[in-house]
Amino acid sequence: MKKRSAIKNDLFANQYHQQTIDKLGDPLVKIETCIDFAHLAAEIDHVVPRPVSKKGGRPPFPTETMVRILVLKRI
Repeated sequence: MKKRSAIKNDLFANQYHQQTIDKLGDPLVKIETCIDFAHLAAEIDHVVPRPVSKKGGRPPFPTETMVRILVLKRI
């Protein structure tokens, strides 16, 4: 018996997945229409600039990503 694979070999699998999400009504798309995350992140960067580390290390996550996470946690 041939093993089944979880990987889809369909060229249109990504498009079908996106259509399915659109049919269900992705709440993130609705939030995106209400909140301008880019503007909010720019305001935060203006008020609280990120420090530059000369030692190197892992770079911080983008401000916009962190703003999105904080907003989603509060909903």
